[in-house]
Amino acid sequence: MRKPILAVAILAVALTPAFAQAGGQTPSEITFEGNDTSSLGLIFYGIVDSPKNKCRKGRTVELYNRGKDGSVLRVVDTDTTSDRGAWSVIFTKGDDPNNLWVRVLKSEAGSTKCGASKTPILF
Repeated sequence: MRKPILAVAILAVALTPAFAQAGGQTPSEITFEGNDTSSLGLIFYGIVDSPKNKCRKGRTVELYNRGKDGSVLRVVDTDTTSDRGAWSVIFTKGDDPNNLWVRVLKSEAGSTKCGASKTPILF
């Protein structure tokens, strides 16, 4: 009977550093939902989702051109998410349409640390 309890205790101690290394961040996921056209250009929109509401609202979202090495070449537009995590950014005709990505940056909401996320814009 003691062996299962001991095994659980050892497992708990072994996993503790892995969670501590993650920095206690609440995960966030940015999704690209679609696009519309306007006189300004293409409007891309989506959602930032997270288990904690604090990590959905008021987050900075950036539309950017990504280099082949993954670096940010140029930020094209930014937005701040709504209370429900909705965002929209504008891609104007003069911008480079190649390798567009959108990302939500790491942030802190009070004592909550919110993780970053990125996804390609495919249209």
